[in-house]
Amino acid sequence: KEFIEWLYTYPGKAKSARTVINLKQSVCTFFNILRADLGNAHNPAGGIKRKDLPRWVPKEIGFLSLDYSTAYLRALERYDPELAAHEVIQLLAGVRADDEMASFNGDWVLATTREIVIPAEIAKTEKREVIAEVEPVFWEWWMAYGRGGILRPRSYHARWTRIRMLATITDQARADELAAVSLHQVGKLAEAAAAVKAWPWNARRRTFATFHVAAKQSAAQTALIMRHRGDAYTLHNSYRGTGVTQAQGVAYFDRKPMPVAAPIAPKAGTMPARGIVKQLAEGSGNDCMESINQLSSPKILHPLSLGFLLPLRENQCHDQFRQRSGVAI
Repeated sequence: KEFIEWLYTYPGKAKSARTVINLKQSVCTFFNILRADLGNAHNPAGGIKRKDLPRWVPKEIGFLSLDYSTAYLRALERYDPELAAHEVIQLLAGVRADDEMASFNGDWVLATTREIVIPAEIAKTEKREVIAEVEPVFWEWWMAYGRGGILRPRSYHARWTRIRMLATITDQARADELAAVSLHQVGKLAEAAAAVKAWPWNARRRTFATFHVAAKQSAAQTALIMRHRGDAYTLHNSYRGTGVTQAQGVAYFDRKPMPVAAPIAPKAGTMPARGIVKQLAEGSGNDCMESINQLSSPKILHPLSLGFLLPLRENQCHDQFRQRSGVAI
């Protein structure tokens, strides 16, 4: 009883049912190791039964619908084809998003042998792994958009937010209009916030798992591609969503690339001025002189600052800044 109370209150506050169960399992594992290594036979958590623990109802596994995932692929082609390789390797081959894609190199996709190599240094298992028997449609997308080098592009998160948003817009004229918004402004749009909020956790890998099982009617084959150890328990418990027919699964892996001649890029934007630079841009008189004195300090003035100062040519304190800093702008 005392140990159960500890489970519910450690480290001093209530927890979710899943957290309590995980904590109990961790403690059991710890004392089992002590018993095996040191001969300590007492396990204070050993007598706790499932009925003594809170009831845990797993959340339904979320994934991208067939329609939305199609719109997502088409949005990549129309608005950011450079990002396509990074995304299709997850949506059509099931590569892990956070563990492996951050530094994934396109040179590890071997088109000649139809294999995807996951080096030990980025693999979740810390062992070199090879994905074989990838669906033929993946190679069609790779031929259209694949490339060598690191696949994750600059400004990735802003670009990813942009594509998720644009995939939700059914009116193409409106989507094209929003596509022109600069990356610095995309995150401020209500449409972007809604798209990010609706995006399921681990969506791309779970979507692949859900539709692959549906298409092949074989969880074991999908688990092999996803590199799950043991049987398909992990797949069913954590990755496979429900409600997808075999016909939908087949359709998922039957969508061919449709490259766009002139993709719509966002407008070039600049970061808003902040701090001293903002004061220089907006200030005058004594405020401007104070900013100049601060910025002219050797400890503060940096060559990179000059890029922000270029728009200040017409500012009335431009001459004063030039005199104090000795920098020609």
